[in-house]
Amino acid sequence: MNAYIFGGGPGAELVIRWMETRLDEFGGGTASWLPSVIPVGIFDDSATKQNTKIMGVPVIGNMTDALVIFVNSDNEFGLICSSSNVRFREQVWDVYRVWGTWLNCDRSGVNCAIGQGNIIFPDVSTDWFTTIGNNNVISAGCVIAHHNKIGSHNLFGPGCLFSGSVTIGSGCRFGSGIVVQPNVTIGDYVDIPSGTVIVSNIPDYTAIKAKTVIGQPLYSAERIVRMKNYE
Repeated sequence: MNAYIFGGGPGAELVIRWMETRLDEFGGGTASWLPSVIPVGIFDDSATKQNTKIMGVPVIGNMTDALVIFVNSDNEFGLICSSSNVRFREQVWDVYRVWGTWLNCDRSGVNCAIGQGNIIFPDVSTDWFTTIGNNNVISAGCVIAHHNKIGSHNLFGPGCLFSGSVTIGSGCRFGSGIVVQPNVTIGDYVDIPSGTVIVSNIPDYTAIKAKTVIGQPLYSAERIVRMKNYE
């Protein structure tokens, strides 16, 4: 299957490498459950990237050009968004989700129910009875325990730990090393900085703020224990 990539940033290199690994490890997709995926083009709105190549894959146009190509294509093709920008990923999904087959760039071998268009990095651990929606980016080293429910269009930084029965909405941005305690519900469009420990529910459209000294977030004891204030 030929595949197109949205976004020509560093994420595109990771996605291309994933596709190459699938071909190397599985002999070009001889297994019926694992079709070969060959990157044939990248769409990016940056004028400086037009007519260039990323790891040998050409940038063939901008986001508007993508629709023209898709409308005129008679063959099946795969799609994936390589960007880690949550808002951009959501916009791409909304506009192009009816075209092609959305691929999961999965380097972890997750053992749970998973949607489409996700990028899951190596060393991600998932447990039984967890569901993951569409178009998420889950960075390396994340641990997702049992009975978690994760929405769509989220970004999880490296090393996040989600205990059992955690519910996370859509459009959230998590830094690295975040710990979420059991039975916590986090709403839609929530931003959480690195190193935060979450022990109680967080409503929609909340940005958790923290002061930073030498790159290390400092939290009051009350915030770590209760997370009562969402200033």
